[in-house]
Amino acid sequence: MTTPEDSYEPDEQQKNTGTNRMGIRRRDTLKLLWIAAMPGGVIGSHPDVAKATPDFETQELTASDSDAGDSFDDAVAVVGPPAFIAAFRDSENADSAGAAYVFTQDGDGSWTEAQNYETVHTEADLNNHGPTRGRIIRINATGNVHVADGSSWTNVTQGGVPMGGLNNVDYVSADTPMSTIQQRITDAKANGRSKVVIVGDEATWTETLRVPSNFVVEFQEGLVINVSSDHDMDTFRVGGAPWQAIVLNENPETGDTNVTVRGGEFDFSNIPNDGTNTNGVWLHNCTDSRMEDVYVHDVHLALDNGQNAVTMSDCTDCEMVDCEGRRPGYDGIKLAGYNDNIIVENCWGGERTGSGGGVQVSSMGASKYGTSSNITFKNCETDQQMIAHIRSGENIRFEDCKADHIHVIADYRDADGAKDCRSVHITDCEANHITFQAYDQATLSEVRISNCHLHQVGASGGFTPYVVGDSGSGGGVVRDVVIDGCIVDAGGTSDRFLNATVESGGVLDDLTIQNNSFYTSDGSGTFVRAYDGTDPMTDVTVRNNIINCSTMISSRVNGLRFYDNKIDEDDYVRLETGTDVTLSSVHSNSPMQLRAAAPGAPSTGDFYMDDGTNVTGANFGKMVYDGTAWQEIWSV
Repeated sequence: MTTPEDSYEPDEQQKNTGTNRMGIRRRDTLKLLWIAAMPGGVIGSHPDVAKATPDFETQELTASDSDAGDSFDDAVAVVGPPAFIAAFRDSENADSAGAAYVFTQDGDGSWTEAQNYETVHTEADLNNHGPTRGRIIRINATGNVHVADGSSWTNVTQGGVPMGGLNNVDYVSADTPMSTIQQRITDAKANGRSKVVIVGDEATWTETLRVPSNFVVEFQEGLVINVSSDHDMDTFRVGGAPWQAIVLNENPETGDTNVTVRGGEFDFSNIPNDGTNTNGVWLHNCTDSRMEDVYVHDVHLALDNGQNAVTMSDCTDCEMVDCEGRRPGYDGIKLAGYNDNIIVENCWGGERTGSGGGVQVSSMGASKYGTSSNITFKNCETDQQMIAHIRSGENIRFEDCKADHIHVIADYRDADGAKDCRSVHITDCEANHITFQAYDQATLSEVRISNCHLHQVGASGGFTPYVVGDSGSGGGVVRDVVIDGCIVDAGGTSDRFLNATVESGGVLDDLTIQNNSFYTSDGSGTFVRAYDGTDPMTDVTVRNNIINCSTMISSRVNGLRFYDNKIDEDDYVRLETGTDVTLSSVHSNSPMQLRAAAPGAPSTGDFYMDDGTNVTGANFGKMVYDGTAWQEIWSV
């Protein structure tokens, strides 16, 4: 094995026969993959070692311009990857001038030539005592790798960390000062490179890393960044409040584009509870940007507001993928302020200690203005609430998500009139509750909930519309809602498929409940209830549902159509009396058992289908309880 200061000049026999000092014939290819087991190691390679170590998978590497006798593998260094391989007698530019090749490892583990350094030395130069004497690559005692470049050595690693723009990438150690890391990013951009990889196992940071436009900062897999309690993170003001983060785009005030933050675990557990608003890793005011595989945890555990783990705010055309935020003071995964065309995919947020949501888009945060539109949460998960808290906007989508509670809120707080949220889609999700609500003068419309599965709904209900007004400015509005193809499998005696609250001038209008299934373990519970609050629902259609509960409708509703539902034989329809409660149509429900005796303990408005025993017709008829006695409505 060669050492960092070892050098040799091949004798004439070695030059003529192509053998190395051990007398083994040199190859023009190198089986390299076994070397990767010794990252940072330096070897004078033995071309038959791979054959002697059959437990290692090998890959045969060949220089792109190799010729017989180039002595490809004269010296090898593996740092991370990449791997640096010397071809002592390469003659591409001059006879036996030599060359050095750089190989990088792809995502599938395969190795690819990324760069080569061709010397310009003549045969005579090899006899001089210069950097090319006997070797094209050298590694000094501090782990730096050099290649021959003219009459001097060119440093391609620093402290064992690759540098020099391999595959358009620079590398820097995580435990170097932040000023050094930032300078490496600046130098990389100045040299036309677009990515810096921060490497290491663990490091403690006290300052904010800023990521510029058109640049990628990637953290080596497994690297943990501990945020020091004695930190000096950058602070800037958004929405009138100071905020800080450990990773932030370079120009949050003026905006950045094409920023990527990838990888890294960020531990905030050492940060004191000082009340500062914090977004652990944060992109603010960015376009065409991306966060990927970022893990942030323990951001201000004891606080309950303004402490988020992974955050994008005031962004356009951005993605957050495979990110995770655990034990935040507020939100684990957060979109705040103005956002347009954002995809959040395969993200997890939760184990919250404060009052926020595990995963949330909120146009009420950050800049506190603008709309949130074209937002998609796809295959995301939380053990707590998944929230869309929208001041105004459209096309908010939850697809294949899991949460304890999915919550869509239309809110009105500012005086400029922006208050409408429309086109909300919740599809193929799993939760205990789904709530859609409007406050004050806000309007939430075009809500489509389909193919969702709800559990453990309890008395609060599986689907819970909530519409409330402001006594001085009028009520909120929820309108044009379709709940289609969902399953609610409840277990308690007071479970409800839908439990609505309409009060203080609020409006819940144009609600369709179709093609759903509602099961309770003992056949009790209520399918639709809207008796809380002061105002009725209007224009409600309940059709083609499979229902197993004791009460179909217990509701203040103006304009109910209830038809083509499959109902358990012992169930009946109850309509609570109230202002302007009307029954538009109840028909074609089956089996809607024909009964010889009326149901017990009726309330005003209850009805059942009589088998002919208590009606004038010979076959069957409809009976309604008027508060005193059962009255025949019609019979045949």
